[in-house]
Amino acid sequence: MYKIEKIILDGYKRLKLGQIGHIEIDFNARDQIIIGTNGCGKSSIFHELSALPADKAQFEKTGKKEIHIRKDGKSIIATSVFNPKPFHSFMVDGVEMNESGLITIQAELAERYTGVTQEIQDLLIGKILFTSMKGDVRRQWFTRLSDANIEYLIGVYVRFKDELSVISGGLKLAKRKLVAETSKAIKDDELNAIRKDVEGLYHLIEYLAERRIPLDNHLDDLKSDRKRLLEYIDNLSESVAKAFRFIGKSDFNPETIQDELSAVNSDIRVFKIRESEFFNQHKEQSEVFEILEKTKLESVAKLSSDIEFGRSAISKLKENKTFSKDVHYNPEEAIKTIGAIFADVQEITTNIEANPNKSIFNRAQLEILMMKTANSDNALKDLYGKRDKLQVLYDHRKDHADEGTLTCPKCDHTWYRGLTAENIANIENAMKELLIKIEQSEAAHKLLLEERERFKVYSDYMKSFRSIVSHTGIIGDFWNKITEDDHFDQSPRAIGTLLVSYKDDLSIDIEIRKNEAEVIEKLKLLELATENKDKDYETVKSSLEVLNNKIHENNVSLTLTYNKQEEMTKFNNAVILLESRKKAIEEAINDLNTNTANVFENQRREAFNAILRDLQSILASKERVLHESVNQINMIKDLENEIGELTEKEKALKVGLKVLSPTEGLIAKGLYGFMQVFIRNMNAVIAKIWSYPFIIKPCNTGEEGSIDLTYKFPMVVNGVEGDHKDVSEGSSAMLEVVDIAFRICALKALKMGDSPLFLDEFGKTMDSVHRRATTNLINNLMEEDSFTQMFLISHDISQYGALSNCEICVLNDMNVIFPPNSVYNKHVVMY
Repeated sequence: MYKIEKIILDGYKRLKLGQIGHIEIDFNARDQIIIGTNGCGKSSIFHELSALPADKAQFEKTGKKEIHIRKDGKSIIATSVFNPKPFHSFMVDGVEMNESGLITIQAELAERYTGVTQEIQDLLIGKILFTSMKGDVRRQWFTRLSDANIEYLIGVYVRFKDELSVISGGLKLAKRKLVAETSKAIKDDELNAIRKDVEGLYHLIEYLAERRIPLDNHLDDLKSDRKRLLEYIDNLSESVAKAFRFIGKSDFNPETIQDELSAVNSDIRVFKIRESEFFNQHKEQSEVFEILEKTKLESVAKLSSDIEFGRSAISKLKENKTFSKDVHYNPEEAIKTIGAIFADVQEITTNIEANPNKSIFNRAQLEILMMKTANSDNALKDLYGKRDKLQVLYDHRKDHADEGTLTCPKCDHTWYRGLTAENIANIENAMKELLIKIEQSEAAHKLLLEERERFKVYSDYMKSFRSIVSHTGIIGDFWNKITEDDHFDQSPRAIGTLLVSYKDDLSIDIEIRKNEAEVIEKLKLLELATENKDKDYETVKSSLEVLNNKIHENNVSLTLTYNKQEEMTKFNNAVILLESRKKAIEEAINDLNTNTANVFENQRREAFNAILRDLQSILASKERVLHESVNQINMIKDLENEIGELTEKEKALKVGLKVLSPTEGLIAKGLYGFMQVFIRNMNAVIAKIWSYPFIIKPCNTGEEGSIDLTYKFPMVVNGVEGDHKDVSEGSSAMLEVVDIAFRICALKALKMGDSPLFLDEFGKTMDSVHRRATTNLINNLMEEDSFTQMFLISHDISQYGALSNCEICVLNDMNVIFPPNSVYNKHVVMY
């Protein structure tokens, strides 16, 4: 069994897009999905998923690759580091196999213990494509595959024998079933009688159907309509009776009511005209009276003096303003806004640091700080690693000391094995120096973190301030002034004081607006007083009293006339109602008669339809018997055809056994025989994906009489031959399917069918039908074949979203759609 358990990549250049300096992935689940935006390094991780040595050019100077693999019960850890120089380690069950650290030895060990060369890895991850191979390359691959796959042909030979046994047994069973089904078949004369009955019923039903009249209404609906009509007639009758009783009590004459009502309406119009005239006169006199009353209290000269005083007060108030001489359009609301935000603004401007000319806090400074922090963090990790290794060495030396001393039998000299006092002292001195470096580096790193926090605090305050500005447009002139004077960067603490001054200006604006309103009111009063200076106060007052009496008398007459109009209108409405109810009753009776006729007609049609349904039921019963009889006959024919097909298959299998026989055909066929089987297996994989007939044919020989193969594999698409002389001529989707089929069959032929299955955006060129088929293929391959793991790179949520019990690694979440309720990167550590 071949299983990749874990990979660690440090300083891997191909992950730079996602700003990933370190990634560690534990592959626990069988199905592994790697997703992320284009260019983030998904395919590059595929390239590193083997025990082969890492390429120095793909890593930073301090980079590292470590991969854990379990193969045939052995635990393998392959590591590549490049600082100070490239060194490769290959551990098998805890034992170092590459003590020299050479890259060539690492590659040999990878092939010996995992069976993977660079060529095999390229085949595994899909870099080697069958459809793009030249003829000589295909010949080399088939030669290599056939040498390792002779046993496969023998397996086919055994399977043919097993199939022959199954088909022979099936042939006997089919013959016995044919005898049994033939005995159940109905006789011809009985079948003809049923056909005749069916034909007669067809004609009868057709005749009746032509004369069938559809139901216009359901009987329940007609009965409901009848009930509604009867209730409607009762309500109309009750309404007529009430109208008669009302007319009988009234003194009005039905014949003259219209003329009398017209006369009353005319009187009302006259009263309304008078009312309007009196109202206008009263309004004019009231306005003059109010002006005369006010001018009695204030003279024209005093009004003029008050106006000048008010204008002078407004000018002085404007001079006292700090920010602008213009008056705010809504100072009250602006003051409320300042009250709501003042505490937040005060907190921000008091605590935020000044940033003169944006020289302290800017993007360039932040990027330099982040780079220094990252370098400092890496340096600390290296120092911690050295400290741990030194501690292990120290403990190892101390273990030797615990083993006791040795004494020389000649000179009685005593010493510790593999240990001197100088050894221990050197290690202790080195440890002290290292701890001092660590302490110094930690202090420097702490300062960098504090500086980074300082940047964060400034950024948070800046965001809060911008939010306040964007949501308080009513004081936009204040914010514009702050921006123009660059107070936020140069002197943020002054903003609170300036905001108080601005609020004081708003309070002055309120006083200004109040004074302006008073001046306008005085101006209006002065104008009216001037216009009415010649009118007498007592005369206007007397005129108003006369008008009030006239209005009162007119209102009394209008009210009495309105009451009379109301009584006459009720009487007239009762007369009109009687006439309308009479017509409504006549129409309802006609509708009731029509409803009765429709009920009788509906019942007649329902009886006709019931007879037609009974005949249709009898016809369906006879047709069912006829259909079952015909099916019985067809079953007999199918059994006869099945027996014929099984007989042909039996003959074909016997021929196939002879062709594949080790003594008659296997050796003679050689590579071409292997190739035919290999292509047939590829076609089996293709059939699991492709929605219409699409097969690959084995290659042919060249010129007539030649035994050299062309290594061109024609395609038969939808039964059409000749259009595609080689698999390389297929569509992009066809090429994908052919290449995955070749890869699967080649891995099996190489005895690597238990290796992981790598799929890099498999199905990306296919339509939706074939993409769904790829998902089914993936599940079938993992369930039916011996692949131990599946690694999938995909941008299609319908593909990776259909896989359950999988682990998802997201390298970069830009342009990525996640399946509902999905969990990802639980098995991943990256930064």
